[in-house]
Amino acid sequence: MKSSSLFIAEYFFTNTMNDDIKRLTEKYRYETITVHMDASMETAHVRFHERNKNNPGIEGMRPKEIPFEQFVSGTRQNKDFRYGNRLIHVDTTDFASVSCEGIMAQVKKHILEVTG
Repeated sequence: MKSSSLFIAEYFFTNTMNDDIKRLTEKYRYETITVHMDASMETAHVRFHERNKNNPGIEGMRPKEIPFEQFVSGTRQNKDFRYGNRLIHVDTTDFASVSCEGIMAQVKKHILEVTG
C-alpha cells in the first residue's frame, strides 16, 4: 500500500479486522472491492475434508474430521465478513456456474466508478 500499487489480498478475513483495514485504506487512500467467495455450509464442509485427505499434516499426522456443527461455528466469522460498499458475492457451491469473466466485469465496473 505504501508504494500505491494495486494489489489483491486473499485471506480468511473476519469483521474483527474491519478497523485495521479501514485504518490502512484511509492512511494510504485506497479503495476496496470485496470479492466474497461463498458456498453452502454443507458443500464447504465436504470440500474442507476433501482437502484434508490429501494433506499429510505435520509429521505425517492427518487433520482429524471436524463435525458439521463445529465447522459451522468455526467458520461463521469468515462467512459473515463484509467490508466497504463494493461487494461482489460469488456463490461457489456449484463451480460450473461461476463465471470468472462475470466477476472480472464487476471488478472493472467498480474500478471505473472510482477512477472515472
